[in-house]
Amino acid sequence: MDDDGGADYTRIQDAIDISINGDTIYVYKGVYRENLNINKAIKIIGEDKDNTMINGGKKGNVVRITKDSVTISNFTIQNSGNRDYPLGDCGIKLHSNYNEIYENNINNNGKGIFLKSSSNNAIYNNRITFNTYIAFEIEDSSNNLIYENQIIENDNEGMFIDSTPLGSNSNNIIIKNNISNNRDDGILMRDSSDCIINHNILSNNGHNGLDLQYSSNNTMNFNNLTNNNRFGIKIIDSPNNSIKNNNIFDNLQGIGLSYSSNIIIIDNNFSSNGIKIIGNQPNLWDTHTIENNWADDKLIRYYKNSDNIIVPVEKTAQIILAKCTNYTMQYQNLSDIVDAIQLGYSNKNNVSNNLIYCHNGINLQISNNNIIDKNRIISNSTGINLDESSYNIISNNNIINSGAGKGIKLYESYKNTLTSNSISKCNEGIDLDYSSNNTIDDNTIKNNKYEGLWLSSYSANNTITNNNISNNLCGIRVWAEFNNISNNIITENIDGICIDFSKSSILKSNEIKRNKKYGLYLEDTSSTKISYNNFIFNRRNAYFKNCENNTWDYNFWNRPRFFPYIIFGKYNSRLDFEIDWHPAIEPYDISIPEVEM
Repeated sequence: MDDDGGADYTRIQDAIDISINGDTIYVYKGVYRENLNINKAIKIIGEDKDNTMINGGKKGNVVRITKDSVTISNFTIQNSGNRDYPLGDCGIKLHSNYNEIYENNINNNGKGIFLKSSSNNAIYNNRITFNTYIAFEIEDSSNNLIYENQIIENDNEGMFIDSTPLGSNSNNIIIKNNISNNRDDGILMRDSSDCIINHNILSNNGHNGLDLQYSSNNTMNFNNLTNNNRFGIKIIDSPNNSIKNNNIFDNLQGIGLSYSSNIIIIDNNFSSNGIKIIGNQPNLWDTHTIENNWADDKLIRYYKNSDNIIVPVEKTAQIILAKCTNYTMQYQNLSDIVDAIQLGYSNKNNVSNNLIYCHNGINLQISNNNIIDKNRIISNSTGINLDESSYNIISNNNIINSGAGKGIKLYESYKNTLTSNSISKCNEGIDLDYSSNNTIDDNTIKNNKYEGLWLSSYSANNTITNNNISNNLCGIRVWAEFNNISNNIITENIDGICIDFSKSSILKSNEIKRNKKYGLYLEDTSSTKISYNNFIFNRRNAYFKNCENNTWDYNFWNRPRFFPYIIFGKYNSRLDFEIDWHPAIEPYDISIPEVEM
């Protein structure tokens, strides 16, 4: 083959059309502007992969293989069409078995390589770059060997391995590939089983290095997973997988187990990340084997189904409890890890006097009656997180955040006590979501980017008392009902208290002072009692929109008032007003000492 006529044919397809099974077509260097349909068991070998180019002209598949036992080697295969999934124009599209694809440059296509219902293929030593969608896709295909490919700088996943409802993926071997700098996941594997992913480099990918979803009995050994923007390895709804002897360095998070059971994690090395578990059933916590994993020369300690242990201080990087009771975790110095201390289905434990400098500090999932006391937590996400956890005491903690997350977060958590904590420099100081009947008392919450305290989404019957809340965008924001906000000092925020889409709360005996916009802002709020508060030197002491049946009584409004005080607002864009019938003639004495920072 020669593109300028110096050989038998100037078009590769012409040579394919007259060939028979077992033939070899040798192609001299040049640019061949065509789309190949290979339906015979032949070998097509280019002279020089950098200078022997098949250009698809930005339409359809560049190379389509529908016959078994085809070899493609030493080409640059580029410029397919750009149709997106599920049509998916490709550099090379296989719908056959026992093929060999090696030593090619596959770039600037819709997808790079697509195996559809294709098994027992060997694809190796290819460079797959700058493809628009998935660089390398395997669908309903098994027993393929993918090794020593460079899959880098593609605009979606590096590899996507998936099966349709009527198909299956299994026993694919992916070894010694460099899958890096892709915009999405390095490898996304879905509905696949019994695959081997070993000795690969998965680095600098925009999402996860390796993402397993609904996949089981896979092996991931001796991989280097570094600098991925989310997890090194993320496992979702995928039981019975094995992760051994990997280097997992400098990802945002290391290994994430989400709703997965019976995971083996042994002999891995971590740096600046660790292991995170999410699960709403006990077996998603206590069926794992997690042993001899090290993070920066310290041990990741995983305990399950045990009681009455004092966790060693020496050489501890991370602590994970699964169905454990009466553990003591004290005087730890934990840094550069995902969730420093995690409790799942673990009750009556003591977490106190620890220094934590981590992405997330302390995380409780479905864990009750624990004490979290006197910890210093410096975090860039969430300091203390409670998920479906109740009757816990969170006290005397000092939580400082880089401004990206929350100081204390409660989700579907009830009857917890948060007292005497100091929380600063977070996005939100304390955030309650679907969490009721909690007590938040005597905390100092200041210098947070948005809300000091946020009660949202059906967080009802909480008691908010004796807190110092200052220098936040909004001191207290309420999107919930039946809350009691009393005896707090709320000063020098942009807005002091904002109550939206709420009813039947109590605001009593608060010092609302020197807030830069509103002292109290109400919108779509009804049946709220506002009494015995000091409104002093706010730019506008109180304002409301679309409110009704609120009660204002005995509040102090900047100076002595001897006649009823009118609070102006709007209802359906019309001027409206409510009245404090008995305004105070002198301010109330409301003083609360700050928690020491």
